[in-house]
Amino acid sequence: MQVKALLSLGLLAGFGAVSTLASWTGEATTTSELSAATISIGVGESGAAAGKDFVLPIDGANWYPGVSRAAIVTVKNAGSTPVPYTIGATVTDHISGQPFTWLRVKVAFGSTTDGTSCTGEVLLDNPTGVFQGTSAQRELAVDGEHAVCVEYSLQTDTPGTAQGKVVDVKLTFTATLGVS
Repeated sequence: MQVKALLSLGLLAGFGAVSTLASWTGEATTTSELSAATISIGVGESGAAAGKDFVLPIDGANWYPGVSRAAIVTVKNAGSTPVPYTIGATVTDHISGQPFTWLRVKVAFGSTTDGTSCTGEVLLDNPTGVFQGTSAQRELAVDGEHAVCVEYSLQTDTPGTAQGKVVDVKLTFTATLGVS
C-alpha cells in the first residue's frame, strides 16, 4: 500500500510539474509624411499672373453704344491639388464707385472669340447691369488650364450722360479648398 501511495504521489507531482508557458511579443511601426496642399491659380494670356492683377487686352478707347469687344483669358492651376474655383465680377464707375449699368459683361467657358463676341457656355452675365452672385464652380486639375472668354458690350440705350466715363471691370477668380 505504501508503494501505491508513493506512485500516486509521484503521479500527482508529475502532473503538477509539467506545465507549459509561452509568450510572444512583436512590434511594428509605420510612419507617413503629410504635407499641406498649395492653391495657386493664375489668369492671363498664359495663366501665369498668379495672385496678381491682369489687364485684359481690350482696347477701351472710342466706345459708343453698340460696340462690343472680347478676349480670351486662361485660368491655370499652378498648385499641388485639383481645386474648384468660381468667378465673380463687378462693373463700376471709376470716380463714384457706383455700378455702371450700361456696360454688359459676359464670361463664357470653353470659349472662342472673333474679337467682338464669345462662344461657349455663359458662366456669368449682367444683363440688368449688376451681377447676381458668382459663377458655378468649375474643377481645375493640377497644371490644368481653362479658356474663359470675356465679352464687353456697351448697351444701345446708354445715355449721353455716360460719355467720357471711365469704367472699372473687375473679375475675381477664387479657388477654395477644404472646410470653411
